[in-house]
Amino acid sequence: MSLNWDPELNDRLLSLHLLAREILWGISVGMQRSMQVTKSIEFVEHREYQPGDPISAIDWKVYARTDRVMIRRQQADTEGTIVLVLDASADMDTTDSGQPDFKSSKLGRAITALAALTLYAQKRAEPVGLLIIGGTGAEHQWIPPSRRAVGLIFNALASVEGSQKANLEQGLSSLLPKLRKPSIIFIASDWMEEPSERGIALENLASMRHDIRGLHLYAKSEWAFEIPESVRLYGREDVREIPLQRDQVRQRFLEEVAKYKLEIVEWSSRAKAVWSYAALEEELIFPLVKLLKGTE
Repeated sequence: MSLNWDPELNDRLLSLHLLAREILWGISVGMQRSMQVTKSIEFVEHREYQPGDPISAIDWKVYARTDRVMIRRQQADTEGTIVLVLDASADMDTTDSGQPDFKSSKLGRAITALAALTLYAQKRAEPVGLLIIGGTGAEHQWIPPSRRAVGLIFNALASVEGSQKANLEQGLSSLLPKLRKPSIIFIASDWMEEPSERGIALENLASMRHDIRGLHLYAKSEWAFEIPESVRLYGREDVREIPLQRDQVRQRFLEEVAKYKLEIVEWSSRAKAVWSYAALEEELIFPLVKLLKGTE
């Protein structure tokens, strides 16, 4: 295997490994059951309901027959094949340097999260692969799932730069012929594309019995429309200032955000996907634990 060992890439690889291992430690503390136990692939057995189990996992038919509250346990065939999907579009990278900041940009946080999931899969000896949608710089856009793919995945994650549009619908649809058996698909994105278009792709993947888990990167300040009262707007082709009634614009913006969130819920529900929001201002550990447990 030939990798690019330039000093800048080596520094980024080292930083990514350190951050991913730190998050992996936090995940290991938070996890209490196998990632191979999932919600939508193959039925394994029933067990008694325990406090903290998701209500959606209760088998109500068994309850109606026996008056016992039982949970359906399910798992992926014989092993938990994992596929990581990275949205590396230009709007995911908000830094001036063009390189993702692992700690603060959406792209950097997405890369860090997927690196931690890669180490988690390695720790469990589970095959793991990577699809990069958009972006430039990575030697491989698609790395098929394998237990030996960890090095290639880290090299790709450390090399990628945000650019282009993601086109999530096309990228996610490209997975259909690539995956021959049900897999657990982790998708890290800001999901800033038309929900109905990417939603159809998610539904198609779910129809092939893939387990979909979406990590939604966002900034609290962005969604709250936090702008100073004294802000001035103007057009590039017209130097005259554009009047802005901030409170009215903010109210309309918040209404659109609320509508957008409802669309996310609708489409993720259709795809039976687990959805986890990850604010840039907060730690990644808790959203990742939620995804790994497969609980809403």
